Amino acid sequence: MGLVSQLLAYLEALANHIPLELFTFLGTILEEILAPIPSPFVMTITGSIVRAQGHLLAYLIVVSIIGAAGRVVGTSFLYLVADVAEDVAIGTFGSFLGVSHREIIQIGSRFNGTARDYLTLILLRSIPVMPSSPISVVCGLVKLNFKVFTIGTGIGSVLRNLFFLYIGYTGLAATESFMAGLEGVETVVQIVFVLSLAGGFYYFYRKRQRGELLKEAEAADKAGTFPRD
Repeated sequence: MGLVSQLLAYLEALANHIPLELFTFLGTILEEILAPIPSPFVMTITGSIVRAQGHLLAYLIVVSIIGAAGRVVGTSFLYLVADVAEDVAIGTFGSFLGVSHREIIQIGSRFNGTARDYLTLILLRSIPVMPSSPISVVCGLVKLNFKVFTIGTGIGSVLRNLFFLYIGYTGLAATESFMAGLEGVETVVQIVFVLSLAGGFYYFYRKRQRGELLKEAEAADKAGTFPRD
């Protein structure tokens, strides 16, 4: 049995031995941190258990909120790891790569807590087939405002969770063709996301080459709006 199969078997066994609410919270943390676990797995199992235990459909809202809390914990861990990794990487290889810690902060400062920033992250987090871990890592690397990160992740995850919970509750999760199709779409979206991310970094790299990032940082510093560590 492979590692992924062992992880899934462990989670299935865990679901039958601890309270549903605790499984939902812990399961979403593990699902977020351990990339091999398929993103729909915990929520679809939880939805199935909600129905098996005789809960009303409305109870999906409760476990969706619990799952969102677990996802915030898991994504925050990835965010902090990426944040620290950026500090180390730029401090060690920044001069070689031609980018500074200050310029990285300048990129993140573009998302400083406006309504648009919240809505953007909520939308990204709510799309069922949008890969979650890469978003968390990117947010940590550019040091996105942490309040925006946690609130956007929490609200978006409630919506995303409801989708998978309903699939589990109605029994659609047992349909192999449906789940295989969902995973296929998620793979395509992940590829598109990575390509878009590469394009974004190239865009900022070109701005850096033209000195635009440095000028923006100096202007923000003079205006007193440049973010501090």
